[in-house]
Amino acid sequence: MAEKNDTSSADHSTSPVGSAPELPHDVAKEYGLHHEHVTILKSKKTSSIEEPAKAIDETSTATDQPESAQPDPDALLEDDKTNAAVDDILAKEADQLLDVQDGRTPSNQQAVVPHKKPNIFKRWWRNKWARNLTILLVLAAIAAVMVFPKTRYAVLNTAGVRSSASVIVLDNTTELPLKNVAVTLDGKKAFTDHDGKATFKGLKLGDYQLLIKRVAFAQYKQKITIGWGSNPLGSFKLKATGTQYTILVKDFVSGKPLEGVEANSDEAVAQSDKNGKIILTIDDTDVTKLAVTVSAKDYRSEQVEVIADSTAPTQVILVPDAKDVYVSKQSGKYDVYSSDLDGKNRKLILAGTGNESATISLVVSPDGKQAALVSTRDNIRDDDGFILQALTMINLDEGTSVTIDHAEQIQLVDWADNRLIYRMTLAGPSAPNVQRNRLISYNYASNARIQLATANQFNAIFSTRGNVYYTASSTDSQATMGLFRIKTDGTDRKRLTNDEVWTALRTAYNTVLIQQPDGWVSYDLSSGQIGKAASPSNVVTYNFADDSKNERSLWTDTRDGVGVLLLHDVAKNSDKTLKRQDGITYPVRWVNNQTIIYRVVTNGESADYTITVNGGESRKVSDVTATYGYAQIY
Repeated sequence: MAEKNDTSSADHSTSPVGSAPELPHDVAKEYGLHHEHVTILKSKKTSSIEEPAKAIDETSTATDQPESAQPDPDALLEDDKTNAAVDDILAKEADQLLDVQDGRTPSNQQAVVPHKKPNIFKRWWRNKWARNLTILLVLAAIAAVMVFPKTRYAVLNTAGVRSSASVIVLDNTTELPLKNVAVTLDGKKAFTDHDGKATFKGLKLGDYQLLIKRVAFAQYKQKITIGWGSNPLGSFKLKATGTQYTILVKDFVSGKPLEGVEANSDEAVAQSDKNGKIILTIDDTDVTKLAVTVSAKDYRSEQVEVIADSTAPTQVILVPDAKDVYVSKQSGKYDVYSSDLDGKNRKLILAGTGNESATISLVVSPDGKQAALVSTRDNIRDDDGFILQALTMINLDEGTSVTIDHAEQIQLVDWADNRLIYRMTLAGPSAPNVQRNRLISYNYASNARIQLATANQFNAIFSTRGNVYYTASSTDSQATMGLFRIKTDGTDRKRLTNDEVWTALRTAYNTVLIQQPDGWVSYDLSSGQIGKAASPSNVVTYNFADDSKNERSLWTDTRDGVGVLLLHDVAKNSDKTLKRQDGITYPVRWVNNQTIIYRVVTNGESADYTITVNGGESRKVSDVTATYGYAQIY
């Protein structure tokens, strides 16, 4: 047993399983590895192997010893784990030494490098006084750089910082903006817009040479500095050196001066002041007549000739570019025409077919691009030989038309944005049919229609501010009684009253008088309040034409035997008389935010007139054939 133990001890001490051969001491020392550390580990390993072996031998021969002297199995297991761990450490360190000797570094380990002395930077940073002094010097250097503009701009430009700048150029004579003026900043060029403003972007910071040049004006030079930010450089006035021409501009309808109108002759551009005065400056020339284009937004441009030696200003009248659309029977047929508000540029839009009766309705969309015509032009008849009405949509820009509906009767109710609201009575169905009358919303932009409501008969229909109000007759046993409201797109349908409505009259902008079986009530369109009301002295209902923002509305009335055109202010709930004239009637419509077209029908004439919301004298547009517009059904 002793011989076996000696042999086992010798084997473990001289030839550990899985370990690498020992590295010579001089080689280990050369690479900074301590051979003594390896020797110690080996010694520990040998002793840990010998002791368990000896304990096992003694246990096998001395079985009569007490139980407390028996070896612990867990301790033996721990010794086995320790032996395995030591073997693994020795193997890895031996392999590492071999790798280092061969000049290799294992991929999963960092190479062991010789110990180095601390570098100068670490020694400096650990020194409190040296560190603080250096920081102060760096901050002082940065401050010095930023204090001097040129140095600061150079640093910022290197860092990629860029800025913008703007210049406003004015006429020294009028102090109004000059358009199309060339403004240069060291080779970068921009031109002024309608407001006389030229804008530059992507500029480096620093000094520039500003140069402003315009034909017939003295050029302007100045050194400027572009700093960080937007750099509004202010206004610069150019002195006129050429010949100046004066033009006065007025509105055709109101006769009042127009501000902001442009006069253009080649490169020369000028605009009018609040008095409508334009001073156009051009190069000195031998030309005796100067061709000038005068233009403004929402107005028809005019070409005029300005006389060079004239001392009086040239007068120019600008006409709104809106069109009046109307029916004329001058040819013997009911033709649809359009013309400018001064009667010029008269154009045939849709020729009559000769089948039209005198019962014609014509309305124009708020944007002036479409017209809706109700007539019998198609000569289509029902089974009983009754001629049907056609609803024809006319594209005023393209001069094309398409018929979208035929019915026994068609009444136009309103036009809200792109949606035309109308009622149609179907041909064929018997009188009790619950689908005989239909309330339709047609979107001309998408060519789509929505059925808002149906009834055997509607007792009332009117529309305002994007809502349609209606009530069905009790002749329909299946109909729900009451006043209903629905949006023009078919949403948000609500029942406002519960009783049957015989009549609904719009007597004021926000007031509707409703006749019910037990008497009259008033309904407030703004608040939705219902109250008792007296019977009206006249059974009359009014049409209101709202502007694009629903802030103002047009309506007509007869007072003291004279027609009156009124403007209602929605916010103030007040009315202003724009015009008193015999025969003022519907239709009326907005052609822009300031200009209105209304109709006059008397024994002596039937014509369209135009006027502005500011009042003043109205002007006749054209003679027309009297037609209907929107119908308030009651």
